[in-house]
Amino acid sequence: MSTNPSGLKGANTRNLYLQISLLSAFLSLVPFFLYLPAIHFSFHFDDQIFLRDENVQHGRVSAFLWPPKSRLITWVTFVIQYQLHADQPGPFHLFNIVLHSFNSVLAFWLLLSLLSRFQLLQPEKQSMTPTSVQLFSQRLISAGLGGLLFALHPLQTQAVTYIYQRSTLLATLFCFLAILLYIRSSFRLAFVCMVLAVLSKEFAVVLPIVFWLYNGLRHARWRPGLPVFIAAGIGICAGLLWGIEAISGDQTTILKSSFIYFATQIRVLWYYIGLSFFPLRLNVDWDIQPQQTLDLSWWLALLLLAVLLWLLIRARNRRPLVTFLGLLFFCFLLPTSTLLPRPDFLFEHRAYASMLGFSGLVSLVLTQFLAGEGFNPSRRKVALSAALLVPVILGNIAFARLWDWQSEVTLWRDAVEKSPRKYRTNLNYGMALIETDPEEAIVFLNRAVQLNPSAPFAHRGLGEAYLRLNRSRNAADAWVRAHRLDPNHFETLLAVGELKARQDDFFGAREYFKRAQEIDARDWRPYFQLAQLNARFGFTKNAIIQSELGLNLNPDHKGLRLLLADAMTVNENWSRAVELYTDLIERDPGQSLFYFRLARALAAFGNRDRALSTVRKGLELALTEMERETGLDLEQELSKKSQ
Repeated sequence: MSTNPSGLKGANTRNLYLQISLLSAFLSLVPFFLYLPAIHFSFHFDDQIFLRDENVQHGRVSAFLWPPKSRLITWVTFVIQYQLHADQPGPFHLFNIVLHSFNSVLAFWLLLSLLSRFQLLQPEKQSMTPTSVQLFSQRLISAGLGGLLFALHPLQTQAVTYIYQRSTLLATLFCFLAILLYIRSSFRLAFVCMVLAVLSKEFAVVLPIVFWLYNGLRHARWRPGLPVFIAAGIGICAGLLWGIEAISGDQTTILKSSFIYFATQIRVLWYYIGLSFFPLRLNVDWDIQPQQTLDLSWWLALLLLAVLLWLLIRARNRRPLVTFLGLLFFCFLLPTSTLLPRPDFLFEHRAYASMLGFSGLVSLVLTQFLAGEGFNPSRRKVALSAALLVPVILGNIAFARLWDWQSEVTLWRDAVEKSPRKYRTNLNYGMALIETDPEEAIVFLNRAVQLNPSAPFAHRGLGEAYLRLNRSRNAADAWVRAHRLDPNHFETLLAVGELKARQDDFFGAREYFKRAQEIDARDWRPYFQLAQLNARFGFTKNAIIQSELGLNLNPDHKGLRLLLADAMTVNENWSRAVELYTDLIERDPGQSLFYFRLARALAAFGNRDRALSTVRKGLELALTEMERETGLDLEQELSKKSQ
């Protein structure tokens, strides 16, 4: 995409293109290496939405294509990556990092194109008119600084490290491409990119407004032309599809919740503005209270916001690019900060695309100041060096913030420190601690119960934590409370069923597992639990049936396959048992247990020579003394039978 201004020819053009290429490479590599440690981080929070989706697990791309699913393109990338990497978080993180690197380069190209078209950065008071090369160099510096601010701003961290927010990265990628193509009059390609952006995430429906603002501020054409009308039609259709869920239900409740949400967003917009300038105490789960009454502070926030917008609009004649970039910041926040209620009042990733406007404004102010009268070349170099400290400082803050996303424990520990009175932060931190520190988990889960006694999830988590500490009575009490609050909660039914099984209550456990099956017949876990339960109490045929059903849902589950193989040995179906044990060894050749069980099945099937060689292979893999004793006893037993 050429950004060559008029008047540049020959060597000058080649030199500037070289500078653009080097700066583009630099802007892609800096954020890439900044965020590269994230490939060692875990999945987070809503990542389970796509990890547990069976269409993703089984690679059913067609399930997202028709009928078209919201964020279709994002989901297709999840499907493809899951087939390539399964549930390994590293490649998923790497994909997000690469997307952010591309977006940083696009931000640079877009700012450079805008600066060239709005003809900014020419000093107003100078005795000599600067050459085209000087002007383009100034714009190159400004756009490069803007791209660097976009790449390194700490507010971007959430969108990059939170895999599920890949939708934000993809939509921003196509949004930037659409704007870049539109201002270069490539309308058809711009519309294609707009559609791709909307199919990545819904906030891209604001692109027609962005096109209209550009036409008005750049060409003084405020009456929408045909391209803007077409884009607006696409945006309106997409917006209606997006909001159809929100407008179904009780209209009075919808209007009330919409008003409260909108009123709250007046305050939230100032959070975004403040975090743009001072990105400190970033948080994955902000504790924003709903604006139930319009108090004095709310009216003050509204007045200041109106003044800020008025100043931006007033600057449209003398500084049209300032107006465009300032309004662009708010445009990308419109879908999540207006009347359509969202589950949370504030999420940092919502400001990801908006940072183009903020970064462009900051770089423009800095470089315009440096290009002004009174700055000789030596002073300008010193001032530019000082200006470059801004992205360095922001990069250091972003790198420090990055490590809060290392794991679920570190992420929610940070969140609970910053939002200690929020139910969800205490719940998620407690749940993250269950495996490593159940005692500490109980503290935060109890706090979550106090904050929201009617929610079943904290009670269920308490049950898991108590069970880790072998406090079965406390676990039973917690799970019973969770079950009373939500009798049809799938996870609670499984938990209570497991507890009943531990208490040797066959019929009680079976009842809960059966109910879990009725609620979600496509989840393999109730089948696994029922297979275990039936095998333990000697109901082998039922164990076989449940294992087979579970394997149909999850063919790769080793536990179900092992249960089925063991049940086949009890039923003396040796050929099927040999087949299943052999398959287990192929899937996991490092387990000595599988070799020993295969050896018993082979011996019963009459193939003692192969059984002996199988036992000896298992002995080579035995890691514990118990495994070696089991293998030696089996080898001795088979040797005697051979003699």
